[in-house]
Amino acid sequence: MTRPRAVQQPPQKSGSEAERLGPALAEHLSATCSSGWLGGTPPLPEALLWAVIGDLDVIERLSRHAHQVQLPAWACFSCGLAWPCETARMDLLLDLGWIGVAVYCSVLMERAAGDRSSMTPVELWQRFLEWTDPPEEVRNVLMQRSA
Repeated sequence: MTRPRAVQQPPQKSGSEAERLGPALAEHLSATCSSGWLGGTPPLPEALLWAVIGDLDVIERLSRHAHQVQLPAWACFSCGLAWPCETARMDLLLDLGWIGVAVYCSVLMERAAGDRSSMTPVELWQRFLEWTDPPEEVRNVLMQRSA
């Protein structure tokens, strides 16, 4: 005779962020997001940042980068170039890897589309995602690893 499986309840959508993420996680995110990010604000809301990145150590490292985005201008705090500048791209690749950086930048591209409505979809693609396509050699290695 088999026992019935326990049914896992889906997380509740109502309530505060602390209730959804857990008090310790929400406290850690809040401390990281308020203290490390230039301008005091991360480029994404805390819950979305966690959903996209999913690793507290990576979120903390991202908050310490010198080449962060200045909102709503989408310029680099450090060098003043359009963000992500070359240094920011390299920092993001080192922390997130090819797949993670593409996911992160696609979410940021959507936010930038709202802030920078004068940019065309092609300009947004070129700025946020085109560079996240790995070179052929890297793509082949990634494909072999996933097979």
